[in-house]
Amino acid sequence: MSGSSSYVKQAKAADPEFFHGNRRKLREFCAQLTIKFVTNPELFPSETSKIGYAASYLRGHAFSLYASMIHDGEMPFKLFSDFQKFLEYSFGDPDSRTTAEHELHNLRQ
Repeated sequence: MSGSSSYVKQAKAADPEFFHGNRRKLREFCAQLTIKFVTNPELFPSETSKIGYAASYLRGHAFSLYASMIHDGEMPFKLFSDFQKFLEYSFGDPDSRTTAEHELHNLRQ
């Protein structure tokens, strides 16, 4: 074999863990999705491909809530940012500031 090969193997990000609607796992789930999308953008050429991929990792109550929004085969969101807002509204901490302050206080003890 002569010369150097120009083939470079691209890193493959791990798939996210399934999200069941646990409020404490939401930030981790969203971070895992972001890593996947940034590391492998060729797999997600559109907003709907990102949403479809992320929705395929919803389980239990999280999936049921999302599925209830699908009508006549139409996805309920056109932008991934809207899908993320749905997750935050549905499963996020309604008072994240107080929770963070409480956790910080507990760390100091």
